[in-house]
Amino acid sequence: MCVSSYISLIIPKEDVMKRSTLLLAALLTATTAASYAQGSDETLRIFPPAERFAGVDPDWFDRMYAPALASANDGVVESGIAHSVNAKIALPGGEFDRIRTALGSLAVCGRTPAIRYKAYLAGLVLDNPAMFAGTDPRGFLTTDQLFASLSDRVKELLIGSIDRKYVRER
Repeated sequence: MCVSSYISLIIPKEDVMKRSTLLLAALLTATTAASYAQGSDETLRIFPPAERFAGVDPDWFDRMYAPALASANDGVVESGIAHSVNAKIALPGGEFDRIRTALGSLAVCGRTPAIRYKAYLAGLVLDNPAMFAGTDPRGFLTTDQLFASLSDRVKELLIGSIDRKYVRER
């Protein structure tokens, strides 16, 4: 049974517009699903490759992403934080003054504990990009994986410092 015959069973013939719209939506969904099924693992990545940042002016990125950090939508804020981390790792020489200021404010006054924590971690990346030089945001499928990796890196460095520097042997 073809799709249009199936739709005609569900929707009366009088509703031609509805039937056409439903058919179009079904085709678009099927096409999209097929392209993702045939696509490589690259379609799942949330961050562009570092090479895409080669010609990007850090000041432009700073101006474009700082407003996302002031959004009323928590998802937009968290995404903006993650993309700011990606940009700083890709462009370690960039200053990102607007983003740094917004992250400092979010780390103290963010609406949720998750935003405050992610903003704190992102602030560490902006202040010390060399500390996170081995982190490649392209390797993560979600922003939560990125922030878990950043958190693990901070823990590793702090615990490593305590083990070597501040604890005396008996």
